[in-house]
Amino acid sequence: MQWDYGFDFGADSVKYVCGTEIKNEAAYAAYRPGADMPFARGDRAFAFVGRESRLVKLRQPMRGGVPVDVPLLSKWAGALAGSGKKGLKRRRALFAVSPELSESACDSLLNALIETDIDTAGLVRADTAAALGAGIDINAGEGTFVMDIGASHITFSVFAGGRCVLTRTSPGGMQAADAHIAKLVRTRFGLMISPRSARRLKLSAFSAKTDTYTCEVFDPAAGLPRTAEISVSVAEDGLSGCINAAVSLAAGAAGDLSGALAGDLLKNGIMLTGGGALIRGLTKRLNDETGVPAHVCEAPQEAVVRGLAVIINDTERFASAVTDWREAGVRI
Repeated sequence: MQWDYGFDFGADSVKYVCGTEIKNEAAYAAYRPGADMPFARGDRAFAFVGRESRLVKLRQPMRGGVPVDVPLLSKWAGALAGSGKKGLKRRRALFAVSPELSESACDSLLNALIETDIDTAGLVRADTAAALGAGIDINAGEGTFVMDIGASHITFSVFAGGRCVLTRTSPGGMQAADAHIAKLVRTRFGLMISPRSARRLKLSAFSAKTDTYTCEVFDPAAGLPRTAEISVSVAEDGLSGCINAAVSLAAGAAGDLSGALAGDLLKNGIMLTGGGALIRGLTKRLNDETGVPAHVCEAPQEAVVRGLAVIINDTERFASAVTDWREAGVRI
C-alpha cells in the first residue's frame, strides 16, 4: 500500500507531509454560532486564541493524539490534501494517533475519515512515528527508548525487535506550562497576560537571549492595557512542572524494565522528541536524577511528522507500523 500524505494533528499545531515537504499551521478552527464550517482555520484562527466570544468559538480536531472533533479532522485533512500535489486523484493519508487510543476508537476514526474527504486512511502510533523521525531503528534487537514531550501529554516508549514493549503516558505537556506562566505573572506582578503572550514568554525561555521579555499585559490596578518587561525566569519557573513530569515518568518507566532492557537503557539512553525536548536543562535533570543519558533529536518538534514521511517513503519496510487501514469502507 502506498501513502501520499501524513498528518500529525497535535493540540498546538497541525504538521503534515507530502513526499518530503513538511508544512505546519496552528491547530485551531474558528466558528460562528450555529455554523457547520469554520470561517478561519490554522494560523488565521489562532489570532482568536484568548479572544473568543459568544460570536466566535474555537475548536481543535485532536488533543494528545485523541480525536475530539472527527468531522473537523476529516474535512481539514481533506482540504490540506487537496492543496498538495497537482493532479493527485486519490487522498491516501496516514494519521498519527495516541498509543492509548482503543481499538474501537481507531475503528470508528477510520470509518469516519473515509466517509468524507479521505479515500484511504491509515493510523500510526505517534510514539512509533516519533522514534522513526528521530532516526531510531525500531527493528533493532536491543531496546531503544523515546520520550515525546508534546503539547498536552508526555509519552515514554520502549522499542525492541520491531515492536513497542512498554508505553507510559502522563499529562502535563507544554500547554499546561502556558497556564502556569500566566498564573505566575498574575501572582508575582499583579498583571494579566493572554494565552498567546504566555506562549511567547514560554518560548523566550528556550533561547533566553535576554533576561527579560516585552509583552502586552493588562494592569487591573490601573484598569488599562500596557506593555511590561517580564523576567524570563518566570517562564523557566512555569516550565518546571513539565520538567518534573518528564523526569518522574522516565524514572517510573525505567523501574519497570527487565534486566536486559535496563542495560540497553544505560547504553543507549533516552531520545527526546516533541517541542518540550528543547527545554533548557531538561537533559541534565534527566541524567542527574535517573543516571541515564538523554539526547535531543534533530528538530524534535517535527519528529512525528518526519516519522510519517519515513513510512510514506519506505512503505514496505515499515508496513507493520500502520496498525490498520481501510479503502472505500472495505477492509483489505
